[in-house]
Amino acid sequence: MLKKKTVTPTEWDRILPSVVYAYNASPHAATAESPHFLVYGHDPKYPSEIIPREHLSPYHVDYDNYKTEFLSGLTLARACIAEHAEKYRATMKQQYDRCMKTAASQVFNTGDRVYMTVPSEKGKSTHPKLAFDWRGPYRVLEASSNSALITRIGANEEPARVQFDHLVKVPAGIDDTPVIGRTARGRRGRPRRKTARPSFDPCRLDNCGLSAARARSDIRDRNSSAQKWARWPMSSLERQCAISC
Repeated sequence: MLKKKTVTPTEWDRILPSVVYAYNASPHAATAESPHFLVYGHDPKYPSEIIPREHLSPYHVDYDNYKTEFLSGLTLARACIAEHAEKYRATMKQQYDRCMKTAASQVFNTGDRVYMTVPSEKGKSTHPKLAFDWRGPYRVLEASSNSALITRIGANEEPARVQFDHLVKVPAGIDDTPVIGRTARGRRGRPRRKTARPSFDPCRLDNCGLSAARARSDIRDRNSSAQKWARWPMSSLERQCAISC
């Protein structure tokens, strides 16, 4: 709620009291009652009720009768809340089971409009709690058992294949207004192999500027030196040192 009402991220603290009041005054799906009623036993006063009217009727109530009616109302409210909580628990269980077994609402078909989540969007934002991590809308071009090939609506972009758990269907009442963030989804794939050049190639100019003829001449001299020292009676270690020198 705070994310939707905040226009300037640095001014979120000015809107927070109004958001807290709206949350406390709104009935919850699990209890069918507002948090204000559960704490104080009566509905909150809305701004429209505080406006003074021309004719205010006096309201008198006996204290004993009020206490009895108040306790009776709380007992009835707790029973209703327990019933709604049980129904809500069953509904949440069905939703969890559908998610674990690939529910029909999570199956995408060709032509569906979807939003794609970008988890790294919150990490790059200075206000991650107020950042939208959904992008789109996209059009499903092809769907498999666990992924879909999508492309952005109204943009000439290359299609990308995304898993179902990163997609959500766009409700029918929402138009095709683009939602764009700072982070772009990169293409996945194996990196290209880089062929490293040899450090020394006698058949071409090397880093020192040696020509091919000069390199071949050095190789012939080294081979002839090795043949000459091979005739002398010496150990293998001495022969190797002589060839190196």
